[in-house]
Amino acid sequence: MIGRLHERIFKRPIGALGKNVRDGDGKYLGCLELTQDITEIQKLSGEKRLLNEV
Repeated sequence: MIGRLHERIFKRPIGALGKNVRDGDGKYLGCLELTQDITEIQKLSGEKRLLNEV
């Protein structure tokens, strides 16, 4: 959802990844989210693209 919001604001394709953060006992502490401009990644094709998707 945050990726779509950034796409509307910045007019660029955005990739977003969210992960739960837990302490050593497994207690939920929060969420960590990473967003990235993926304009250049989307321009790749063929083998170069496959290497980035692994």
